[in-house]
Amino acid sequence: MIELTVGLPIWEMEEIAWLAFESLCRQQNIDFEWELLIVEENENVKNYVGGDTIEKEYKKRLEKIGCSRIQYFGFSEKVSLIDKWQLMGSVASPHSQMFLIQAGDCFSQPYRLKETYDIFKKEDPDWVDSPKGCFWDIPSDALALYSAEGLKIPTNLNMAIKMCYTRNIASSVLHAGIDGYLKRHVKRSCDKEGKTFSHVYNTSDNWCKGFDSNGFNKISVTRLSRIKNPSGVFMEADREQFEKNVDSDILDRARGLVKRPK
Repeated sequence: MIELTVGLPIWEMEEIAWLAFESLCRQQNIDFEWELLIVEENENVKNYVGGDTIEKEYKKRLEKIGCSRIQYFGFSEKVSLIDKWQLMGSVASPHSQMFLIQAGDCFSQPYRLKETYDIFKKEDPDWVDSPKGCFWDIPSDALALYSAEGLKIPTNLNMAIKMCYTRNIASSVLHAGIDGYLKRHVKRSCDKEGKTFSHVYNTSDNWCKGFDSNGFNKISVTRLSRIKNPSGVFMEADREQFEKNVDSDILDRARGLVKRPK
């Protein structure tokens, strides 16, 4: 029985979406059934991944680690991120209890699914995320650490929400700040139920084995300046530890995306 849903929305990510798929294929200690839902514009765009690629390169590997259902939805026109979430919420397994959001440009740490699953099973929160995360701009090789330790605020890093809230996301015309909209939706839903919004950090040290990338996506237009000029919750990262903690073949492949001058 499927207990966890991973939602992966993609838009023009042919060059970088392999990061997300590789990180899912490398998940460890999975002892439950889960599903992967992918939504992508695959017509009238230049850089799409496509269902055939997913079937050929990742399906068998994902099935080996408990992914018992993979669904791909391709669209000919631009679909908003909120609409993608609505779709994934509507088609998710009726038995799924938690909705984990996988960004297409993110290499999730190898215990993310298992640790998220265990947190939901033990504490039954409404929202789970991580207090720390590395951000890497691949073209410039700039690296920054995001840390909200001590602030106790939702960070939207490696986020997951209770599945019931994903099944009834309201429409919106927003084109920015979408993660915040989802958080507000969950909080409003809690208010309607007369309960306090429950937020739990994944405090595992394994956050350092993953990263969010920049430079080959169209997700955030403000991320680069924060990585190159860290301040506040963004700060200087430990380069040596980053190189040590993240799989070397992933770093090498990412660096290979950059066309260096001869």
